[in-house]
Amino acid sequence: MKKFSFFSFLFFVLVFLVIEAAVFVYYPATVRLSPVKPPITFKDPGTSGVTVSLGSASTSATVSVASNKALHVYDYDTNGRIVVVRSVSQSLSSSQSFSIAWDAYITNYSDPSGVGVVLQEVETEINNPNNLNYFSFYYYGGNTVNANGSSITLDMSISHTFKIVISYSGKTVTVNFFVDGSNVNSIAIKKVQSIVIDSVEAGRYDVRNTYDLYIDNVNMINVSGKVTTEDFEDGVDNFFANSYNSGDTGKEVVYYTFPKIFLAAYNNDSNSYLVKLSLTSLPSSTVSANFWIRDTSTSTSIKVKNSVVIAGETSEILLSGSSSAYLYLNITAPLSTTLPLEFHFNFVYRVPNSDGVTVTYPIVVKFG
Repeated sequence: MKKFSFFSFLFFVLVFLVIEAAVFVYYPATVRLSPVKPPITFKDPGTSGVTVSLGSASTSATVSVASNKALHVYDYDTNGRIVVVRSVSQSLSSSQSFSIAWDAYITNYSDPSGVGVVLQEVETEINNPNNLNYFSFYYYGGNTVNANGSSITLDMSISHTFKIVISYSGKTVTVNFFVDGSNVNSIAIKKVQSIVIDSVEAGRYDVRNTYDLYIDNVNMINVSGKVTTEDFEDGVDNFFANSYNSGDTGKEVVYYTFPKIFLAAYNNDSNSYLVKLSLTSLPSSTVSANFWIRDTSTSTSIKVKNSVVIAGETSEILLSGSSSAYLYLNITAPLSTTLPLEFHFNFVYRVPNSDGVTVTYPIVVKFG
């Protein structure tokens, strides 16, 4: 019988160890994984009239925005003018008051001569028909509004509610100016023998500027306490019975949404990211729209005018760690449009000072 040598014994030992090692490597094992949250996720901002449906991991979104109707007062002609007017022609007796309020938003404003636009105005006659007094909210550009001589700082990228209240007591007329419910200016006129409320109006008689002005939710209380409202939802302007216009100007009731937040993007990371919004497709119907992003700063806007893309993406803004950026929109469409309208976007982010990979999240916005 042949004996095993030491080397034979050693060979069998090595084979055994290799087999055991192989069995160990392939032996079933349990692995526990902890999913990592994406650095940026979408959130529902809870805006009235906006419904948000988030996709898997909150990295996509479908947003439905309710439409309403508003009055569009436009001036596209530096040689034209447009003023919309509601005649009142009522005398204000002692202890009586008159008020007018509406929501207003102005955009696409160009005014090389600085003549301004009336967002809201009351024309009056004090003491005699030749003594006309105008109480007004004027806009001259930027983020300020002039409330009868008092400059008020406002975020003019969104709409505001303007209100003028005229009260008569004894021989004194008091005029109070309100923005979004806050009293921003008050003036008193003494030794008043009589006052007539002639009219309320918006727009500009001067012909040297251009703009788009949107008005909604009108509420007027006349000297007798009668309330007149107009939300334009019947598609007709039943409030401003008169208008003065020339050139490429006019008024029309349109489908509209005042500027509002439609989505929030939250940075779950401690790092900062550069973010932007890019338009990928438009609805086939005629539409005008603006979309932008705001954190501590505001991006430029995606601009669409009568279905022509003027700017297809926003500028980048920096989204700091543990903070939110808010996505805004406003949309205009003629009443002949069949709703809903659908827009498609990419929300894009990247690491600052890096040529590395960008990350893209899809967004669908449905209007109406």
